[in-house]
Amino acid sequence: MQVPVAALRQLPEYQLQWLVPGILREKCIALVKNLPKPIRKHFVPVPDYIDSVLQTMWPVNEPLTRVLGDKLKRKTGIFIDKSDWKTDALDKHLTMNFEVYGSDEKLLFEGRDFAELLLKATDQPATTQSSGVVSSHAIAQSGLKKWQFGQLPQQVENEQEFGKVRAYPALVDQGETVDIQLFETLAEAQEKQRLGVIRMIYLAIPQQIKYLKKLIKPDSSTVLHYAAFTNQGQLKKQIIDAVLQETFLDDNPLPYEQVEFEVLIEQGRSELVPNAEKLMKLIAGIAPHYQQTMALFAAKRKAPQAKSWQANFDDVQHQLDALMYDEFLTETPLRWLARYPIYFKALQQRLDKLPAQVAKDQQISRLMADYHKKCAVLKDGFISADDRLALNHFRWMLEEFRVSQFAQTLGTAFPVSEKRLDKQLKKIEASG
Repeated sequence: MQVPVAALRQLPEYQLQWLVPGILREKCIALVKNLPKPIRKHFVPVPDYIDSVLQTMWPVNEPLTRVLGDKLKRKTGIFIDKSDWKTDALDKHLTMNFEVYGSDEKLLFEGRDFAELLLKATDQPATTQSSGVVSSHAIAQSGLKKWQFGQLPQQVENEQEFGKVRAYPALVDQGETVDIQLFETLAEAQEKQRLGVIRMIYLAIPQQIKYLKKLIKPDSSTVLHYAAFTNQGQLKKQIIDAVLQETFLDDNPLPYEQVEFEVLIEQGRSELVPNAEKLMKLIAGIAPHYQQTMALFAAKRKAPQAKSWQANFDDVQHQLDALMYDEFLTETPLRWLARYPIYFKALQQRLDKLPAQVAKDQQISRLMADYHKKCAVLKDGFISADDRLALNHFRWMLEEFRVSQFAQTLGTAFPVSEKRLDKQLKKIEASG
């Protein structure tokens, strides 16, 4: 496959592993035949098993080995770990070869390892690739203070020297103004759009913002608890951003048209102050639970058995990083911030019970890792605004599932199970 370096990141990495239908069967047979013998023996004769599962497989932007492994597990009950797949042992004709060209149409590099090619593309000088932001398009603007440009398309074709490249427009926060820029990936554009819309809201309601700045005054104890993430000035700004996010954007798709933006403003004005008061109480209440959890986590990592619990600790750290990070206040809806004390209490119970349930803990950790990977694949793909909201809800379903597994007595916000998680994820995958 020949591809310009500027478009490399836009390729559906995993879907390319499926090749063309005529070769897919041969590739799947080769993958299974390269499995370790103790696992391979469960799938004999290999061609018959492959013919059976291929009837329910179709190309998606998900690793072929993951889908194939899931189908074989459903048929036989045999789990295949990702480390068991020997993709590097496949014949060359069973893997896609990429020829990557610069803007001058000269071959820069080629290969079959997509991840390695992405790293090489990153190392290319700016003259041969785009930098993530695509500037040469008529839709790009700067210095905007009002939404007076009508509709903002979610996708455009950008003309490059080497040909057309897909690009994704977004509003970009520049502090006192907003720009319209274009990005190589949808995920990056939508995150910029969220922040750009918040800046547009600042500019649209200056009097209400002025009042919020007087109202929101974090006390010294709260500022101290959050010192690892932000300073006092930034904390105040993040609280205001979070109030705007909660009031105008949560439960609503990001606006891409002027009329959508104006409706959001009018419908949300009356909720600004009540949401600000709720958020201040939540922020003050979350901090002690977080500090208690971190103290217990630190103690467990010093236990004599700590080395054998490293896989469990990795998952705990992943959960903590996903809950508490620099921008968590502005990116977490108020209703989920309200659940943070429960999530931290559940984490504490998990750590307390760890010595007696290491195997169960590791099993759940592996399941969570698999779900997170699937989420990452979907998030980077082109899915609708509604599906993106559904994917965000799935992220919180995972938190509630952890509560159900490690601290059931605390109760969940809604019924949740592995079956419900799979159903939600497949619904998003199917519509995408």
